[in-house]
Amino acid sequence: MARLADPGPGGRLAVLTPVLLGLWLAGTSVTGGFGPFGVYDAKRVLELVLLFMIVSLALANPAHRHCVNGLVGALPRWTILAFAAFLALGLASASQLQHPDYAYVEATMLFMLVVAALCVAGAHHLAPVLFERITLAAIAMMVLGIIAQESIAVLVYLANGLQYNYRESLIYFLHPRMFNHLQTWTLPLLPLLPLVFGNTRRWRLLCIALIAFQWFIILVTGARGSTVSLVTAMVFMAFFIRRDRGAWLRPQALGAGVGILLFTAVYLLLNQSVDGSNKYIEESVGRPIMHTSGRLDLWEHAIDSVREDPLLGSAPMHYACEVRHYIAASPHNFPLQILGEWGLPAFALLALLFLWLARGWIGWLRSGPEPPGGKSRLRDVCLSISCTAAIIHMGASGLMIAPASQVAGVLVVGWTLALATGGRYRQPEPRALSGGMCLLTVALVCATALLAFAWREHQSMEFRTAYAADYGPITPRFWQDGKTCLYDWE
Repeated sequence: MARLADPGPGGRLAVLTPVLLGLWLAGTSVTGGFGPFGVYDAKRVLELVLLFMIVSLALANPAHRHCVNGLVGALPRWTILAFAAFLALGLASASQLQHPDYAYVEATMLFMLVVAALCVAGAHHLAPVLFERITLAAIAMMVLGIIAQESIAVLVYLANGLQYNYRESLIYFLHPRMFNHLQTWTLPLLPLLPLVFGNTRRWRLLCIALIAFQWFIILVTGARGSTVSLVTAMVFMAFFIRRDRGAWLRPQALGAGVGILLFTAVYLLLNQSVDGSNKYIEESVGRPIMHTSGRLDLWEHAIDSVREDPLLGSAPMHYACEVRHYIAASPHNFPLQILGEWGLPAFALLALLFLWLARGWIGWLRSGPEPPGGKSRLRDVCLSISCTAAIIHMGASGLMIAPASQVAGVLVVGWTLALATGGRYRQPEPRALSGGMCLLTVALVCATALLAFAWREHQSMEFRTAYAADYGPITPRFWQDGKTCLYDWE
């Protein structure tokens, strides 16, 4: 168990970053909306507040600001220019609209998520032991809260002989799929509990129990995307990085096995309570694995958008606005979302940046320096499984849409970036310290503008989504009623 050393004033202030992220993830998973905001919209507003606070903390802390500046300074200049050009193309695409507000918001949110991940990496550099303990404790608390909530739900089903329907579970998420997205990010990190808190029997058992319940939720909600992405990422990493694979593969396999047994036990109990109905299976693992749930149609609309305007697409957050019948607010495929809404040049820039990151990431995993003292690289592997699973999952879902998944992504990507750089980034010259100040200042202005926009826009939400009553079910994007096309239909 790592010793708790005083990280110094800068580290103590930086620790507030994982504290805020952890409180957000654990708290919003077991609480509903507030005031005029429903459960999804409340999460969005709290996400904007969180981004504002993370950037403010980094800006107010000279040590944290120095770390962020060093991380940016370590990037090749062309990557900064490419990302700036990508954002500029998004803004140019937005400017072609009569009502471009939401398109500007989409581009600004992507910028904010990247800056927040840099702030998370800086916080880890300043206080790594505290950062990891706080983060993993928050993830464990989140899962324990969901365990309590869903256990009560199952007992209610059993006591009243009710028919099971997974859509009525996980009531503090707009849809159970949004918790499944969160599982894709967090489930691979649970084997780190014994490493960070002590390799004792108590922590090993807790680790397996939490993994088991996570897999139970995946099975009971029929989460095909999470299942395929997690299993694929784990198989890939088991063959790619063989060292220490037993340290994460063993608890994952044991946890999955216990989760399957738990799923079977609940099935037998519920099956008896509803006279042998197979609804439980039909609503969970019985869903056809190859059924696309309309995604092929969604993807076709994204491709149609880029055919109509290859240069700038349909504009950010303006997916399929030409369609007057019900359709989702995103194509459930992040690459196609960028292609259809931002255009071919922006997609090419993002693909180039992704390939550069993937190349560096693989090089770090295969030939990166070993931790001092012969320590395990379990952290590196578990975080890489999480990122790999998320990349796979975002190819067939709205993983990058919901607030909870975005916050989890900021946390995991920032942590991974911190380990990959290992504090060995290029230290900037004193005169270059203004670079980090400028980046964080721009981000703070953007965060403030997003909060002001969200408050103003929510006042007119009833008008903007007036068409939704006849349009169809919920279409989450920035808000729960996420289609912004009413402006374009006027």
